[in-house]
Amino acid sequence: MAVPRAVAQKPDADRITEEDKKVFKDFVGAAGKLLDVRNQKSRQLLAVNNLRQIGLALFEFETEYGSFPNAETAVAVKEATETKANFKEDTANDCFYQLIASGIAQSDRIFSLEIPAPGAHPDPKQPDHIEKCAFAYLSGMTAAGNPQRPLAVAPLLDGKWTFDPAVFGGRAVVLCVDNSVRSFPIEKDGRVLINGLDIFDPDQPFWAGKEPQVKWPVP
Repeated sequence: MAVPRAVAQKPDADRITEEDKKVFKDFVGAAGKLLDVRNQKSRQLLAVNNLRQIGLALFEFETEYGSFPNAETAVAVKEATETKANFKEDTANDCFYQLIASGIAQSDRIFSLEIPAPGAHPDPKQPDHIEKCAFAYLSGMTAAGNPQRPLAVAPLLDGKWTFDPAVFGGRAVVLCVDNSVRSFPIEKDGRVLINGLDIFDPDQPFWAGKEPQVKWPVP
């Protein structure tokens, strides 16, 4: 009796194996992580550049109105500009809007993390509010005192004293009174520590024992 010979089967070039699927999934995952890291770095760079512009605007505002934006300067700006805008001091958006209304800041783009389209120009019409803001504002201060005192920070979680590590790849950015912009790692619990103390701890030398007045942004 003849024994049939085994016939070698040709590999199916069009057949997708489980191993192929895993390789493709790993590739897509790695590419996605790389893109996310690049986006985080881009957002952090934009945040640093915007904070520097905000810092310059704040110092010019203080020169003209005697302090950084607060409830008292809101009245002064309204009277000086005869604007009909409704001034508040509830959010960072409200406080930063004084820089727009006073004519010191020319665009509200510096307060967001949106990258403008190539060739885009600021709207010639002055907005009556800041729609999107990415930076929390520390209110009630002037340029006098400790130069390392924070003026604006990001990315602070809404209504909390902790930061979102997903925005800048585990980093926080801080604008200080000396107009420097510093970057700090965000701890696992969301806090930013400077010399072992929470950045908002009144025991920090730059707060001189007073709890900071945080104005959260409306994104």
